[in-house]
Amino acid sequence: IFFRQRDAMSSTVSIVLLLLVLHSFGTAGQCTLPSYAANDTKTLKSWLLSTYDRWSVPNATIEVGTSMRLIDIYGVDTELDSYWMELQILGDWIDCALAYDATLNPTIPYLAWSWRDSEIWQPDFLPLNLRADYVHPIGSVQVMSLPPGIVFMKVRFTARYACTMDLRKIPYDIQWCNWTAHPLWGSAFVGLRPGTIFATGTSDKYGYFPLEIYPLSNKEWLFSNFTTSKTLLPFDGVASYWGATLT
Repeated sequence: IFFRQRDAMSSTVSIVLLLLVLHSFGTAGQCTLPSYAANDTKTLKSWLLSTYDRWSVPNATIEVGTSMRLIDIYGVDTELDSYWMELQILGDWIDCALAYDATLNPTIPYLAWSWRDSEIWQPDFLPLNLRADYVHPIGSVQVMSLPPGIVFMKVRFTARYACTMDLRKIPYDIQWCNWTAHPLWGSAFVGLRPGTIFATGTSDKYGYFPLEIYPLSNKEWLFSNFTTSKTLLPFDGVASYWGATLT
């Protein structure tokens, strides 16, 4: 919820943001490691990708850990019914097709491998509530994996979103705005659970999902009272997508 500062404008506005987030395909179980040995990272990665299908859901069904990093909220426009938001979505899941036995490949460092986002499966987020269809990542999607088949993803979005605002009760109005996003994969294949990925700063579990909030400094607005929850989203009348809700 964010409030208009009284010394900047005589109004109080609270806006609730809905974040409907991701669905992936995979299993949280332990992967069976292949008995393949390579002399270098390039050879091993090529072998893993030789039978890999970027467009197939890993492990038939998948559970994706979801975390959010709220970087900034700005440009709230009560005339155009819109606001800007910058955030990162962080995901983690198991992809057994990328697992390998590190003990059989001792010359290869036990480190996170970086992948091009076109090489391996990922949730492919689709933001909703866009104004003028405006959304773009800042930089590319970052995807990396560890030998047991654990995959980490980070994607950063900046976008302008629509929000119908009712100003009839200014300066005591309350505005409720929803921000939603979901992957291009359905709930029949994807589970959603709290994630744990944060590279910098501090984080808390605000409700169901972990949420890291950067300092939100603004001359016009004050921000507070964030919470998250898990939501099942309908499509054509059928419950089709799991979502994460940021309020």
